[in-house]
Amino acid sequence: MAAGGSGVGGKRSSKSDADSGFLGLRPTSVDPALRRRRRGPRNKKRGWRRLAQEPLGLEVDQFLEDVRLQERTSGGLLSEAPNEKLFFVDTGSKEKGLTKKRTKVQKKSLLLKKPLRVDLILENTSKVPAPKDVLAHQVPNAKKLRRKEQLWEKLAKQGELPREVRRAQARLLNPSATRAKPGPQDTVERPFYDLWASDNPLDRPLVGQDEFFLEQTKKKGVKRPARLHTKPSQAPAVEVAPAGASYNPSFEDHQTLLSAAHEVELQRQKEAEKLERQLALPATEQAATQESTFQELCEGLLEESDGEGEPGQGEGPEAGDAEVCPTPARLATTEKKTCGYRSARAVACCQRPQMKNSSSWTLAPRKKG
Repeated sequence: MAAGGSGVGGKRSSKSDADSGFLGLRPTSVDPALRRRRRGPRNKKRGWRRLAQEPLGLEVDQFLEDVRLQERTSGGLLSEAPNEKLFFVDTGSKEKGLTKKRTKVQKKSLLLKKPLRVDLILENTSKVPAPKDVLAHQVPNAKKLRRKEQLWEKLAKQGELPREVRRAQARLLNPSATRAKPGPQDTVERPFYDLWASDNPLDRPLVGQDEFFLEQTKKKGVKRPARLHTKPSQAPAVEVAPAGASYNPSFEDHQTLLSAAHEVELQRQKEAEKLERQLALPATEQAATQESTFQELCEGLLEESDGEGEPGQGEGPEAGDAEVCPTPARLATTEKKTCGYRSARAVACCQRPQMKNSSSWTLAPRKKG
């Protein structure tokens, strides 16, 4: 037991000897840079706390905090301060003989001179001087302005002045003509008139106005601006849907809407059918041929030509013996019929070789009377 106790005591003494060195270093200790550094997880807060609680890190932080405190309170490190700043000779209090009690007036004056607690809290107690604000002492474009001043000093020696100075001298030598100041508006000359006369110029705009207007207001309404007469948008107004198109319409309204839609659909169907009838192709037996087309062109011409060869037909027995003088209107009609007959005959001669059944119709020759 004694040996074991001595062994344990030896271990404890060796540990205390290791800790007794500066920062735990001994003459036989190895360079910590050569030893493998213990690494731990850094993505957890536990690792952050471990790194901050290292012995060396704690001591360095405490030392830096102590240095900052000494700089704030005494203006520097106490170890570097001179003796005159640290020590003084106590010669006794000067107010030791004044043992009289202060009066209320004196206490009140001292209380008034004492600064407020709020001001004491906000007062700067640090003895570290604030850093100088370099920008506050700098002049913008200082080099440019300095070079400009040097240039004008050089030009002033040669007798040349800046533009602003030259313009000021010109204004002094050639002053501008003083303009007459306009008088106040109250001095404008106005014609005199009788205030109670019937031809008062102030009452002329009120002639012919309404009786109520003359008695009460004597003020005209605001003129309606022209923009209110024009529509702001060319788009049509929103059309209100009929009653039958509502969410829950009555039976009569719904039937009225359906009948109106039915009429619109019928009208559209009629127009479509009419267009189909107009554009439909004719049947095979009703298709137009060259013969039918020519007969349609000559319709009316052949009948007139057939009746011209018998001038005495339909007249009385005395018509042949009597000599009738043709009138100008009758001559014009006869000439027109002759021209029509000739044109029809020319068309027939041109189309005769193309016609298959040319014997189906004949042209009556004109008989000379």
